[in-house]
Amino acid sequence: MEVIELTVERRNLLGKKSKRLLEAGYVPGVIYGHLDSSIPIQVSRKDLREIIKKAGFSRLITLRIKGESNPHLVLLKDVQRDPITHKIRHVDFYKVAAEEKITAEVPLVFKGESPVVASGVGVLIYSMETLEVECLPADLPPEIEVDLSVLKEIDDAILVRDIKLPPGVTPAVPLDEEVVRVVRAGEEEIEEEVPGPAPEVEVVAKGKEAKEEED
Repeated sequence: MEVIELTVERRNLLGKKSKRLLEAGYVPGVIYGHLDSSIPIQVSRKDLREIIKKAGFSRLITLRIKGESNPHLVLLKDVQRDPITHKIRHVDFYKVAAEEKITAEVPLVFKGESPVVASGVGVLIYSMETLEVECLPADLPPEIEVDLSVLKEIDDAILVRDIKLPPGVTPAVPLDEEVVRVVRAGEEEIEEEVPGPAPEVEVVAKGKEAKEEED
């Protein structure tokens, strides 16, 4: 699996002063979680955009602070954007602990083709675009495959229980929740869901610690 790395700097401009960073092409942020105290940081807006594309909210990131030898294993937790320009204004990273399980929304990748859909008789109705799972950080998969070829008849469905997950990974939602179903063409009752905001990642055993106030 590709190792995703990001280099940042410690931030001296705090609170409202951090707005100067935005003007200079940097994004203020914070690392919190399994630390003695949160760490205010700044990161190049360009570098951050690339990390968001590569890692999203379900890939581990090796975050290095310039001038410091010990990297931090983190997950992207929150990205705040300007409501008008949509430019990134702040970013949160959560430092994970190797021995502590986390829950994360992992993207579903649909593979194969349903025979009944290929014949033109049926269409697919998707109920999920991501699956919430629980696992140790090292076991977190970047994506989960769903085989559509098993859907051979009208009303066939794939439930959470039917998805093959990697070792050490378990669903964090009810097993009888529906992922995708075949319905007869022309009889769709609902439209295919459009993916919503980027999924978040949280810790199972420990809640979010207090972090820096930016205002």
